[in-house]
Amino acid sequence: MSNPFVVKINETRTFEVHPDTLNDLDIVQLDKTHWQILQDGISYHVELISMDYPSRKMQLTVNGEAFDIAIDDRYAQLIERMGLSKEVVVEVKDIKAPMPGLVLKINVKEGDSFQKGDPLLILEAMKMENVIKAPIDGVITKVNVEVGTSVEKGFVLLEL
Repeated sequence: MSNPFVVKINETRTFEVHPDTLNDLDIVQLDKTHWQILQDGISYHVELISMDYPSRKMQLTVNGEAFDIAIDDRYAQLIERMGLSKEVVVEVKDIKAPMPGLVLKINVKEGDSFQKGDPLLILEAMKMENVIKAPIDGVITKVNVEVGTSVEKGFVLLEL
């Protein structure tokens, strides 16, 4: 028999699913996000609401009831047992220039809040525009540059 997947529903109920047992289900895919499943004479209508592939998490509705699902394969289970799945917290105090360049645009000012991935400023280097994005959520405490400022690699552009 194949290695089981560990399925967690709504962060409360956990059980194992063996891939071989999925063959016993009568599953009909209706479109990209809808399935009809027949198990032991009971029909289930399943709709995929959202899917986050990297984290192996999804939100489904089954006969109209919403469920948050997390699925771990044997590799994810091994990583968990080894303690390697714990999130590393990195303290970031400033945003430095990754290369020498010219500040083309600044999207934030002192006191502005931002979220991880937000574009903070644009730095031109070798005739290419480089969007400098926020590595974490935070607040700008100081802007050390103006549009048109030439900076060297490692120069502190923004303080958080």
